[in-house]
Amino acid sequence: MDSQYVNRTLGLCLSQGLAELIENRPRDPVHFLALWILKYKENQENQERKSSSRRQLEEEQRRLHEETLHQKLLEDEENRIRAAEQLQVAPEQQAEPESPRPPDQGEDQQIDAVDQTETDPPAEDQSDPSHHSQSQRFTEEKEINLGVFPQRGGGIVENQMRTGPLSS
Repeated sequence: MDSQYVNRTLGLCLSQGLAELIENRPRDPVHFLALWILKYKENQENQERKSSSRRQLEEEQRRLHEETLHQKLLEDEENRIRAAEQLQVAPEQQAEPESPRPPDQGEDQQIDAVDQTETDPPAEDQSDPSHHSQSQRFTEEKEINLGVFPQRGGGIVENQMRTGPLSS
């Protein structure tokens, strides 16, 4: 029984240590064998730690890979949901009737307002006296295009053909 214990626990270690002892033939073989066995034990522990670290690293890499795949699946699902929402919103927007425009902003007025912003001279030129007359002419032309006419008393009368007769 005792020989089985020694063989099972120290067999490999003692056989390798004795082989080293015979090869090196040190002056103090007991001290040499004792140091060699301690070094063998240290090497075995380092190898176990290294193996354990390697297994832990492989496990972490596996988890990272799984998490990356999971994140990609979530992003794909999110993109599909957004696309589906956009497809649902598009028909709803087409089905909604156009909101009525306020009565004071017809198409003609909006187009004229855009034209005015495109052709207005820069603000720096306002000190030039010739600019004032051009600006006044421009404003009068726009008012005529909008159907607004200057009134003698200083007020403005709208074109009755566009808005209908004035009610009394």
